[in-house]
Amino acid sequence: MTTPPPVRQVSMARAVIVTCCAIFLVTLDVTIVNVSLPAIGRSLDADTSQLQWVVDAYTLVFASLMLSSGSLSDRLGARRLFAAGLGVFVAGSILCGLAPTALVLLLARAVQGAGAAAALPASLSLLRECVSDTEERAKAIALWAAGGTISLAAGPTVGGLLTSWLGWQSIFFVNIPFGLLGLWGLRSIPRSTGHYAKFDVAGQVLAMVTLASLTFAIIEVGEAGLSSPLVLGSVGVFVLGALGFWRVERRKETVVVPVDLGSDRVFLSCVGVGTILNITNFGILFILSLYFQNVRGTSAFVAGLLFVPMMVTIGVCNLTVNRLSRRFGARAVIVAGLVIEAAGFAMFTATSSTSPLWFVVASTLPIAIGVGIAAPPMMATLVSGVPASRVGLASGALQAARQMGSVVGVAVFGLLITTTGGVTEAMRVSAVMSVVLLLGMAAAARPLLPASGKTA
Repeated sequence: MTTPPPVRQVSMARAVIVTCCAIFLVTLDVTIVNVSLPAIGRSLDADTSQLQWVVDAYTLVFASLMLSSGSLSDRLGARRLFAAGLGVFVAGSILCGLAPTALVLLLARAVQGAGAAAALPASLSLLRECVSDTEERAKAIALWAAGGTISLAAGPTVGGLLTSWLGWQSIFFVNIPFGLLGLWGLRSIPRSTGHYAKFDVAGQVLAMVTLASLTFAIIEVGEAGLSSPLVLGSVGVFVLGALGFWRVERRKETVVVPVDLGSDRVFLSCVGVGTILNITNFGILFILSLYFQNVRGTSAFVAGLLFVPMMVTIGVCNLTVNRLSRRFGARAVIVAGLVIEAAGFAMFTATSSTSPLWFVVASTLPIAIGVGIAAPPMMATLVSGVPASRVGLASGALQAARQMGSVVGVAVFGLLITTTGGVTEAMRVSAVMSVVLLLGMAAAARPLLPASGKTA
């Protein structure tokens, strides 16, 4: 992405408040919906596959459209794209809250995802434009990132509280005042000028079709079976879409994802780690939400409270892991995080429908520690390990891969509920699968990550 033109400076506080509205809402909607799934299922008569789509429709569109958000920001200007994205997100939230059927809710969640994909990257670009001082900008970006961490931690509790008191629709209506606050505050931020930037339409469409067909096949195979024409057709579309995407990206000058990044070992290892972290973390969030309420009979509010230790631990580890990275190096911390998370999933293999809830909650803490200490140094390693001219593209591809990992995690873990015959058994099977994935990724990433990965 090219450097945006300078704009009249505004106060850091104002810029942070406006841009934090975007990251707070976008991140909140990743986790707030999980504890509301049982209530949504009862209200809209939705089955397990439809509940998976309530999560994945948002994340899938978010992941695929983020691939081209940088080009759109260059073309339209960060301020204009931010306003459009936040407006679409608020409109999607209203549609979600008013949805009379599961199908309408899924379509509205996709609208939310499109708005999120535009607003989130544009918010960071806007922050960089508004705050020119290097030291002040670093503080502003840290506050911006903290907004995402806070909303991630608050999501399950806020979702449970709102669902118990006001109904599941309120988890979407709560977005409206924050979104309007962001749009209102945008009035004081000068307009940034866009400029011509090529947009890879073919690559973007093929990426969307490829990711959507893969997700559809994984979710629907549990209900329809592997031999279903619908599932087989989706697999065929995925294969053709992936081949088409590779051919298009290989030949074009302006691409969604540069094919040559596939030979960069730092990029590959970071994308692999990020994807596995999101597959396992968001997969277990989906299953635990159903386990707490459908198996253990807790209310949505209590289920949200049971997630608090996990979410707070992730946030604390995110904020303190730099000390570990400086002392032991990023590679050691990343690998340790994967192993610690695997230990948490190993504890879940002993979970039953009558296990003490304190044991279940305790099992989430190693998972939280692992995710919390592995993710930040992974991002730092990527930024410092790829050529400077490719940092923007590589970061966008990593974020898209992580979001797609969330999609696959919910799809696969949800599939296990159908194929194993119940939530509790699916949780044990998914725990074994997660242990294998995490330890395998730790073994694969260690020789690929740079040894001198100590962060400043």
